[in-house]
Amino acid sequence: MADLRTATHSGYSLDSLPVAAAWVEQGGRVDDCNAAWRARVGAEGGELAALVHPEERAQLAVALGAATVEGERLPVTCRVATPEGWLPFRLRVRADGGIGGLGLGAGWLICLQEEGVEDDTPLRFVQRVVEELSHELDAARLLARAVTQLVEELGVATAFIPILDRDGHGAVVAAAAGAGGERLAGMRVAVRGGVCGRIARGGEVGWVAGDPRVADPLFPGGMPAAVVVAPIVYQQRVRGGVCAVPAGKPGATLVECVRLLARFLAGGLQGARHFDRLRLASDHHQRLLAVLPDPLWVVGRDGRVEECNGPARNLLGRDGAGEVMDTLFAGDAGEQIAAAVVATGGGERSDLRLCLGAKTVACLVSVLPFAGGATEGGALVVARDISEWVMAEREREKMRAATEESARLASVGELATGMAHEINNPLMGIINYADLAREELPANSPVVEWMGVIIEEGERIAALLRHLRSLGRHDPQAPAATEVAAVAESACALVRHSLGREQIDLVVDIPATLAPVRAVAHQLQQVLVALFSNARWAVAEARRRGGEGRGWIRLLARAVGGEVQVAVEDSGVGIDPADLPRVFDPFFTRRSGRSGLGLGLTQARRDVGEWGGRIYAENTAEGGARIIVVIPQWQEGR
Repeated sequence: MADLRTATHSGYSLDSLPVAAAWVEQGGRVDDCNAAWRARVGAEGGELAALVHPEERAQLAVALGAATVEGERLPVTCRVATPEGWLPFRLRVRADGGIGGLGLGAGWLICLQEEGVEDDTPLRFVQRVVEELSHELDAARLLARAVTQLVEELGVATAFIPILDRDGHGAVVAAAAGAGGERLAGMRVAVRGGVCGRIARGGEVGWVAGDPRVADPLFPGGMPAAVVVAPIVYQQRVRGGVCAVPAGKPGATLVECVRLLARFLAGGLQGARHFDRLRLASDHHQRLLAVLPDPLWVVGRDGRVEECNGPARNLLGRDGAGEVMDTLFAGDAGEQIAAAVVATGGGERSDLRLCLGAKTVACLVSVLPFAGGATEGGALVVARDISEWVMAEREREKMRAATEESARLASVGELATGMAHEINNPLMGIINYADLAREELPANSPVVEWMGVIIEEGERIAALLRHLRSLGRHDPQAPAATEVAAVAESACALVRHSLGREQIDLVVDIPATLAPVRAVAHQLQQVLVALFSNARWAVAEARRRGGEGRGWIRLLARAVGGEVQVAVEDSGVGIDPADLPRVFDPFFTRRSGRSGLGLGLTQARRDVGEWGGRIYAENTAEGGARIIVVIPQWQEGR
């Protein structure tokens, strides 16, 4: 944000000076001037030399050079071009150091004083006031230093400045110096007559003569012989007044000095008021930044961070001031934010992930460009942490998938019930009659073998119906502490003989110290047998496609954190990447013919999910497949 002190310098200008004045840059060109200059000279800019009579330009050049060295040059008389012709003026020249409060660059301040005016005390006084007080932005200190200037510079006995209340019925002495200054400072009085009455009426600058018949609460012991009074007016309203009690008889010089000081203070108080407002706005701004819970960055027109709040520093681990947005955030998130900052129009909002080292935080980022004023093109960037919302969304997605899975299995159950009702009775009749026919036929009859095939196929259909019924009428069992090694040994015993006959090695790697898991033992055995069955088919399929040597299936188990990972991997053909998301769907199978139903992995996922675990598939680097079952370790009381 812009420096507040610099922002208020516009309250002081060349118009504060009581004479025609202009600022001349080092190149000799009039860069700025006040209304009195424009009225007297009839021009706003141009070369200074062109405004001075040709015969006196060399004298002016000498005065400018001397002022550069000395800071101020005694007045020189030159003829200046005016609408009335060449008229003589006394030119007072001051270099940059003498008028720094005007916020001007290197050059000279030129003041015109009409020839014949001998007393330049008011001009010199107001120049010193501007030099000393133009940087003072605190109203109380400004007024205190102003009355001190009156006492020290002009030798007045007492100087004080009453400031009127908003309603104009009361006043308080905001500053006082000189004899009786301590008594007057801070005094609050009613505005009836006397000095404060003269100020409130906004009369012409002049002095109030002491009158014993007039009671003035500022002077309970009696009014002084005279008090010079000049109202302080800005925004067409009397705000207070500058008052000076002269040591002797008041003269025109003192009256003019008090008038010029009042005029200067009008601009000074207005600048201090603006500064107070800016300071108050800045304080509110800082407090707002401090209390906002979300990370916030203020970005300037150049795209760099001007300031941020505490949550922003905590989020990034650094302040970030002076950096551009695309360096604050990893990936294209920073580029997207930077593009939104420089964009015009309404705010843009994006759902982005901000990479913070090894940690990734999901945030909803709001980019609100500023419109108009000095901040045009800048923006306010607010990032709201939505990690919990994202996790909740993922959980909702899991629940939705689980609901769909339950719906699919429920439909399978309904189908199984109908099939069992319609098929089971005639199927049993076919099997029984085929068995009777086989017993009645001679042993050497070829029909005996055919009857055996009928019986075998009928029993396979009956097994399919029983499996479908188990999916549709699922009865969950309570998990218990289950030893993975013992269950794995029983599952391996069921398949080891058939695997050996097909030249497939079964390798088991399960630590003896493995913690028990939260599972149902016979269901875990069925899961492992189903995984062995799929692996056996994949290894045989690889051999049919030209593979050589013995195949292998490996069963591994390891404890990871509070879970146990059980993996079955093989040397088979692997899983097509396009099929990985579908391998656990009901009736999905890669086997052809009668070798698979597509229900083993579906049943396995449901059983494992009921134990609080999960199951997923992936391919190995060697080209085979790996099915990983993750089961929570058993904990008492859960």
